[in-house]
Amino acid sequence: MSSALPGHSIAQLRRLAQEALADWRSRDALRLLFVLRTVLAAIVALGVSMALSLGAPSTAMVTVFIVAAPRSGDVIAKGFYRISATLVGAVAAVTLVATLVEHRTSFLVALSLWIGLCTTGAAYVRGYRAYGFVLAGYTVTIIAVPAIAAPDLVFNIAVMRATEVLVGIVSTALIADLLLPEYASHTLRDAVSKAYADLAAHARSVASGRWQPQQRLARGLALAETAIALELRREAASFESAEIRLHGPQLRRFADAMSRADSELHGWSLAVDRLRAAQAQTPNPAAMTALNLLGGLAEEFGRLIAPNQRLPRSSVDAAAIEPALAGWREQLSERAELLRPLVADPQNDEASNLRASMDFDALAERLATLVDRYIEFTSSYADFTRVQARAKGAGIGWLPHTDGIEAIFMGLRGAVGIGLMSMFWIATDWPRGPSALVLTAVSCTLFATLPQPKAAVRGLMMSVVLAGVLAVVVKFGMLPHADDFVSMALVLAPFLAFCAWITVIPKTATIGRGVGMFFPVLLGMQSAPDYDLAGTINEVLGALTACALAIAAFTAIVPLATDFSGRLRRSLWRYAARTCDGDIDRRRHRLDHGVRELLTILVGRNGPQRPELRPRLTACALAVLEAGHAVLAVREAAARRVAAGLSAALLEGLAEFLADPRNRSRARSIVELEAQEQALLRSQPTDASKRGAAHELPAALRQLRLLLSDERWYADLCARSSRDAADALHSPLAHDTQAIGAPHGA
Repeated sequence: MSSALPGHSIAQLRRLAQEALADWRSRDALRLLFVLRTVLAAIVALGVSMALSLGAPSTAMVTVFIVAAPRSGDVIAKGFYRISATLVGAVAAVTLVATLVEHRTSFLVALSLWIGLCTTGAAYVRGYRAYGFVLAGYTVTIIAVPAIAAPDLVFNIAVMRATEVLVGIVSTALIADLLLPEYASHTLRDAVSKAYADLAAHARSVASGRWQPQQRLARGLALAETAIALELRREAASFESAEIRLHGPQLRRFADAMSRADSELHGWSLAVDRLRAAQAQTPNPAAMTALNLLGGLAEEFGRLIAPNQRLPRSSVDAAAIEPALAGWREQLSERAELLRPLVADPQNDEASNLRASMDFDALAERLATLVDRYIEFTSSYADFTRVQARAKGAGIGWLPHTDGIEAIFMGLRGAVGIGLMSMFWIATDWPRGPSALVLTAVSCTLFATLPQPKAAVRGLMMSVVLAGVLAVVVKFGMLPHADDFVSMALVLAPFLAFCAWITVIPKTATIGRGVGMFFPVLLGMQSAPDYDLAGTINEVLGALTACALAIAAFTAIVPLATDFSGRLRRSLWRYAARTCDGDIDRRRHRLDHGVRELLTILVGRNGPQRPELRPRLTACALAVLEAGHAVLAVREAAARRVAAGLSAALLEGLAEFLADPRNRSRARSIVELEAQEQALLRSQPTDASKRGAAHELPAALRQLRLLLSDERWYADLCARSSRDAADALHSPLAHDTQAIGAPHGA
C-alpha cells in the first residue's frame, strides 16, 4: 500500500500539471502569442512604411491593430475586407472631391450621406461583410477630408492611404502565418465536434426523460449562439484553408441540421410535458398508456444515440452509429402501429379513447420526425469523413435576420453624427476640424450598429485619454533619445505590447481596441519627427469632441436598446405568422435561423442593463419556434392528405393571431381549430385499420389547439408575466422575479 502511494501521487501530479499546461496553452499562451505577433507586425509595418517614404506610417500601424486577430484565418478575412473596402472608399473619395470640393456644404452633405449609406449596409448584413461596409464608410473621410485643402492631390492621397493599409495588412498576415500560427480551421473543427457532442448529450437526456424544464432557456440561447458562431468561423477559416472551402456545403448542412434537430427535441419535450400536465388535471388512463408506450420507444432511441453508454466524439463515431439509427427508424412506424391498439382502455368512453389515440398518433409522428431530424444531423456530421458527400447539395445555409427599417435608422445615426461635426467645423472654422471630422466618421461607423453604442463611445473616450497620455510620454519623453530605427522599435515595443494585451482581456477589450487605434495616430510617426506638444493635445481634444458628437447623434436618433426592442420582439411573432403560408421548407429554415439570431440580438441589447429580461426573451423565442413548428406540422399533414384538409380562413386566423398575440383572436383560433378537428374526425373511415393515417391531420390540429390553450406558453409568447395580462411587451418587466423555467400559471 505504502509503496503504491508515491506512484499514485506522482501520476496525479503529472495529470494536474498536464491539465494546467493545457489550460495555459488554450488561454494565456494564445494571448501572449497574439501580443507578440501584433507588436512585431506593427514594427515591421512601421519600418516598411518609412523605407518606402509613405506619408503616414501610423496608418499602417493602425491597420495592424484593426486586422490583428489570434488566428490567421481571421486576419486574412479582415485583411481582405479591409483592402476591398479601402479601394471602394478611395474611388468614392476621389469622385466626391472631383465633383463637389468647390462647394464645401454640398461636399459635407454628400459625405454624410455616404457615411449613412455605409452604416445602413453594415447594419443590414452580418459578419465580415458588415466590417467591410464600416471601413468603406470612414475610408472616404480619411482620404477626402485632407484633400479639401489640396484637391489636385486627392489621387496621390488615395494611392498613399491604400498603400499604407496594404502594408499593414501584409505585415500582419505574414507574421500571423509565420510565427507559431494558430489556424481558424483547427478551431472550427473543434467547434463542430463540440457542437455535435453537446447536441448528442442533449438528445440523449431528452429521449431518456432526464431533461429538466429549467434547462430549456439556457439551452435555447446556447444553441442560437453556437449556430451563429459556427457560421462566422466557417467564413474566416475558408480564407486560409482550401479544405474548409471544399467542406463549406457540408458545414452549412451541419448547421442547418443542428438547428432543425434542436427544434424537434424542444418540441418533443414540451409536447410530453404538456400531456403529462393535462393528465395531472384530468386523468385518462388511456392517455397515460400512450405516453408510457412512446416514452419507452424514446428511451430506446436515447440508447442508440450513445451505444455502450458512450457518446460519439468524432465524425467517424457518428458514421458508425448512423446505420443503427436508420434501421431503427425503418421499424418505428410499424412498431407504433402495433402499439396503437394497446392505448384503448375498455373502461373509458369512446371519446376519451379517441383523444388518447389522437395524442398517441401526434406523439408518434413527432417522435418519427425527431428521429429523422437527428439522423440528418448525424449524417451531416459523418459526411466530413466522406469524399463523395461533397457532391450533395449545399442546403439553404444560414438565413440571418434582416431588418431594413432598423438599418436605415442606424444609417441615419451615422449621417447625423457627421452632419453635427460638419456644422461645428463650418461655424467655428476650427483648425483641427478636418481631423475631428475623420474621427467622428470612425466613431459613427464603428459604433452606430452596436447594441450599446453610447457605452462603446464612452469607452472610446477613455481610450483616447489613455492613448494621449501614452503618446505624450513616448513622443516627448523617450523617442527623442532614439537615434535609429532599432532603438525606436525598442522604445515602442513595450507600449505596443500593452495596447495589444488589454485588447485580448475581455473586460478591457473595447478600450484596448481604441488605444490601439489612437496611440499610433497621436504618435504621428513620420520619417521626419514632428515634436509639437500643443498639436498632440489638440488632436486629443478633437478626438474627444468627435466622440461627444457621436454620443449626441446616438442619443438623438432612436436609442435602440429601448425603442426598437419592442419592434424586434414583434418581428419574432412575424416569423411564426409567416409559417401559415409559403413554401414549407423555406419557412422552416427562416423560422429556425431567423428566430435564433434575433434572440441573440435581443439578449445582446437588453442583457447588460436588464439581466432579468434574458430568460423572458429566450422563453418568447422558444414559444415562437414551438408555434411555428406546430403550424408547419399541421400544414405538412394536410399536404399529405388526398382529400381537402385545411380551410384558408383557419390559416388566415392563425396568421392574424401569431402576428400579434395580444389581439383578441386567440379564442377564435382555438374554436376554429377544434371545429376543423371535429369535422375531420366525423369524416374519418369506419375501418379501424385505416384510422391511423386519417388521424394524422386531426392529431396535428389537436396538438396545435392544446398549444394555443396553454397559458404558460401564451405568457412566454407575449414575453410577459402571466399575472400581468393587460401588458405584453412594453412594460418595464422589472417586477417579475420568477426563476428561469418557473411555471406561468394563469
